[in-house]
Amino acid sequence: MTSKLILPLIHLGGTSPITLMEDYSAARLALEEALRLLSVSYHDRDYYLLGQDIHREARGQHIARCAAIGNVIAALDAMQEHACEAQDARTAARTPPQWVSPLAVLADY
Repeated sequence: MTSKLILPLIHLGGTSPITLMEDYSAARLALEEALRLLSVSYHDRDYYLLGQDIHREARGQHIARCAAIGNVIAALDAMQEHACEAQDARTAARTPPQWVSPLAVLADY
């Protein structure tokens, strides 16, 4: 069953977008390392003597494990982008409007 990714509601009383971005980034790095280690640790030679069917099933399970980690990484990327957009919105809301001198406006006439 595939469901839509539920993104956190980022608000002033919750976790800051910067903290979320840092946490998602750290989790992504750890998962990338896990994926690298899993890819290196799988060898056909460890399964082929068990028979062709078992060998094929073991490979399929390995591919499924790697794909599951890839799916989590993709979800973290979407969550990090969501947090980044929330931070950008906060920054834009805090930026004061640019002051324009009334003399500059009159100079255009």
